[in-house]
Amino acid sequence: MKIIKATSSNIPSVARLYVDSWRITYKGLVPDAYLKSLSYEQSTEKWSLFLTEPSHFILLTIDEQGKIVGFSAGKPHLSRAEIYALYVCKEVQNQGIGHLLFSHSVKEFADQQYTSMIIWAMKKNKKAVQFYKKLGGKKILNRTSQFGETKVEDEAYGWERLPSNK
Repeated sequence: MKIIKATSSNIPSVARLYVDSWRITYKGLVPDAYLKSLSYEQSTEKWSLFLTEPSHFILLTIDEQGKIVGFSAGKPHLSRAEIYALYVCKEVQNQGIGHLLFSHSVKEFADQQYTSMIIWAMKKNKKAVQFYKKLGGKKILNRTSQFGETKVEDEAYGWERLPSNK
């Protein structure tokens, strides 16, 4: 596995992984109608726009066959950094790829002179919540997101100091 920075040529693959991950990860947490409405085209636009901001980055995990199997996206959030997205293909989860993306994102933030960071997760996404807690994140904020008529509770996990990359 290797980690590279995404370029505009990678965006269609990022968009596909994002939509596919949402449809798997959030099934039962958000309405099926919302998940069905997600499109690769809109996702491509979203991630293309995201990457145009100089302070934003997308990191990709590439497997031995050259396939993108995970990505993380980072950006500023007020005075700290935010891992805006972190997704790994279902077929290769629990193999350390999420941790690898997390660690490389932390390094990217450190290189940009950030000292603290956050990441948001749906409260009922137990796998993500456990992952962030295991990495030392502390619950610091709550918010409510709306998907059609469905309200979802989100939690932000924060690190007052960027975790060391061990």
